[in-house]
Amino acid sequence: MSHLKQRKETNCLNCNAEVTGRYCSVCGQENIEPHETAWHLITHFFNDITHFDSKFFTTLKILFTQPGFLAEEYRIGRRNSYLNPVRLYVFSSFFFFLVIFATEFKNDGNDIIRVKDKTFNDKSVDEISKMDSVQFKNFTAFLNNGKPMTRQQFKEYADTTELGALFRDKQYRSRTYYDSLRKSGKVKDSWIERKVKYKLIALNKKYKENNINPIKDIGNKFVHSFPQMLFVSLPLFAFFLQLIYKKHKKFTYVNHGIFTIYFYVFCFMMILLLMLSGYLKDKTNWGWIDFILFCLWIGIFVYEYKAMRKFYGQSRGKTLLKMFLLNTWLLFITIILFVVFSIFIFFKL
Repeated sequence: MSHLKQRKETNCLNCNAEVTGRYCSVCGQENIEPHETAWHLITHFFNDITHFDSKFFTTLKILFTQPGFLAEEYRIGRRNSYLNPVRLYVFSSFFFFLVIFATEFKNDGNDIIRVKDKTFNDKSVDEISKMDSVQFKNFTAFLNNGKPMTRQQFKEYADTTELGALFRDKQYRSRTYYDSLRKSGKVKDSWIERKVKYKLIALNKKYKENNINPIKDIGNKFVHSFPQMLFVSLPLFAFFLQLIYKKHKKFTYVNHGIFTIYFYVFCFMMILLLMLSGYLKDKTNWGWIDFILFCLWIGIFVYEYKAMRKFYGQSRGKTLLKMFLLNTWLLFITIILFVVFSIFIFFKL
């Protein structure tokens, strides 16, 4: 409640309804004088933050310690004591992906592989190019499993990136060359195959001319598409819950959706803990961290089982069976979404 003076007028400034008391019974706005001081704005701001923080940490604590409890509380209508599940999801996913994006692949100069910096058997490309024909033949045969290369073949062999194997075929080197093969009948590709190969030609040119590390570029695109993949998977996860619990009429699709949101938020936090543990393992090489990583992974499945058993109230056997079916479905939709997003990312590169 605000400490500002209550208005003498009884009409609501927001909806113009008649107000009896301090709050409008129609829209809920407080019937106070609209002239605020700067100090009031500042104190109101900090009060809102403190209130949000209090609810957030209380909700997060219960989420971790009592699987399925928050979803049940929401279903039966006890909601005001906890942070709204949608707000919790938005805040948690924002923090989660902020950390993910902060640790994504970087296309810095140290990661670019340039032809002039490469060495083959301790010899630079320039040194190899200056060899006489006999030396060149013997040296390239040594590199190429006993098969000598021409100077053009060696240039193409050397002029690759970490993902060069994708673009090594000559038909991907030039659109003109590929079109000539197609028109001569040596290559008979469908419309889709032709579109893919045109894209590969463009990618080869892009990565070669701009010295971009393809693995890191593609990795970054996948990282940035991960929030969309999770967002799309959430209603599908809830839909399958509705299917396997369709005989339980007291659970609506929204109830399944709220359960899914809480489970996803828990997974966000566990993945962050996994990332932190993995980072410590890389930096310290402590062997016991492997046990921590194992426990965290197992903990996700134990939590899922306990949450389903608490919220849906079925026997251990039925809960385990439905958990297995649910995770199989999740694996299936993950594969489908991965393929769909991979195609989308490929044509956006």
